[in-house]
Amino acid sequence: MKYTELGLVNTKQMFSDAIANGYAVPAFNIYNMETLSAVLDAARSTHSPVILSVSESALKYMGPDMLIGMVRGANIKPSEQIALHLDHGSCIDACVHAIEIGFSSVMIDASKMPFEENIKISKSVADIAH
Repeated sequence: MKYTELGLVNTKQMFSDAIANGYAVPAFNIYNMETLSAVLDAARSTHSPVILSVSESALKYMGPDMLIGMVRGANIKPSEQIALHLDHGSCIDACVHAIEIGFSSVMIDASKMPFEENIKISKSVADIAH
């Protein structure tokens, strides 16, 4: 599923505007309906962009169908500037899976790998994500 079908935006757009206009974009970890709802309520009431950050363990806990169902049910509009981000993906496959189910941003954490391997893996994920 393409993230735009869920009303999400990518973080490149968010950060470009934040840099140009001198503000920060917060990221909050979500792991259930209550945290998703609280973050969205706060972002909407302050008219602020926000990154919904999900770890692999939170994604496993919620399950992809439940997470995407909750995001879809939140009726997010692109004008709200909300991104769904995989935080510290452990491998390329985790990042690819997140992109395939509708995440608009992914982060690979290859920090335990030798430096050159870290660069290679990070570049692979960036190429896939773009």
